[in-house]
Amino acid sequence: MNTLNSVDTVIFKMRNLIIILLFILSSVMCTQLRAQLKADGNGVYIKSGTPFFTDGLSLIPSADLELKNLTIVRGNSSVSWPQYNSITRIYHFSSPIVFRGTMALNFLNSELNGNKASSLNVAYTNIPQSNNYKEYLLASGSISNTYDGYVSQLFSDPVNVSDVTAVCSGFIIPPVAANGSTTFCKGGSVELSTVAASSWQWYRNGIVVPGATQKALVVSESGEYAVQTVLANGISTVSDPVTVNVVPAPVVKIKSDKGDKISLGDQVTLSVSGEGTYLWDVSEGIISGQNTDSSIVVRPVKNTTYKVIVSNGTACSVVESIVINVMDDYKMLVPNNMVTPNGDGVNDVWVVKNIDLYPNNEVKIFDRAGRVIYYKNGYNNEWDATFNGAQVPEDTYYYVLYFDSGKNKLTGFISVVKE
Repeated sequence: MNTLNSVDTVIFKMRNLIIILLFILSSVMCTQLRAQLKADGNGVYIKSGTPFFTDGLSLIPSADLELKNLTIVRGNSSVSWPQYNSITRIYHFSSPIVFRGTMALNFLNSELNGNKASSLNVAYTNIPQSNNYKEYLLASGSISNTYDGYVSQLFSDPVNVSDVTAVCSGFIIPPVAANGSTTFCKGGSVELSTVAASSWQWYRNGIVVPGATQKALVVSESGEYAVQTVLANGISTVSDPVTVNVVPAPVVKIKSDKGDKISLGDQVTLSVSGEGTYLWDVSEGIISGQNTDSSIVVRPVKNTTYKVIVSNGTACSVVESIVINVMDDYKMLVPNNMVTPNGDGVNDVWVVKNIDLYPNNEVKIFDRAGRVIYYKNGYNNEWDATFNGAQVPEDTYYYVLYFDSGKNKLTGFISVVKE
């Protein structure tokens, strides 16, 4: 016999039945069982509200009740039991035994006679409230009449347990695994799966999911998901719930202050609407703002797709894009018509705005007599109103600006003013 000493408090009330309350504090023996026996130096514990399966369990209290010559008194009448030597508390449980919270053990009156023990069947039941019992006073003495009465006894002492075999299968809580995050953006999904079993039934928020009778379930809606499995021994168990959160995607839109068509050299402001953080996918061309700002200024040199990633902080991101079409119509190629070569840093050279976008250009500047006083292939805003190293006099000069190997050109005048 193995001794498991850990009874905390056991309450008996005899009324042709003995009520035993067994409270479990922790578990050993089989992994993943929700309730088992515990040897802790004081007795045996079985957890209230949780199953435990054994074979051949005997609870043998270590001490007797010492109920000798008891008299039961009800109102003004009293009756007496036979004068027992003692009541040895040996309670044998038939196999198999299932403990689930509070249990009732049915006795016959004859079993309170001497040291006689009987096999007992454990039944699922709830202990009646105390006011369902008729209370009697235990007194000394004896009366000749026998009476079917009630005895209550509170005790706390060790209990020995013998021939205990725990059966682990059937009470393992089936684990549920997810193949990814259970918080995801609307339109996504996650697969939940559990252990091998004879059958499965999945639930969402406590309601049966129609047709969800496989080992795995693909989930695309928010809710608490659990699976009921029937194991090989025919016992049904239900998993702990897994919470799935489906997050709505942020609503995102990109707006251009100049539409989706601009001239080469033009600048455009792109602004994004929508709550969250931003990350622009722009390899080049940002001339104002950062790629994490809600708006940026860009100067594309060709047709360009601009993308922005908006994240709402809950593992949900949306990518939005806009295409800016660039037209090579020379509208943004703007030559200045004045040069003031006085060294003040303003108009000291002849500037053609956006000339850098046309590197294969050709420039000729003429004086009033038609002489070429300046020529440059690949002009990039360098002419400082000089000819042969000397400043030209104040006057009006004329230019011809060629593009595309001479196929297109701009003409105009330049006023040189000395202040």
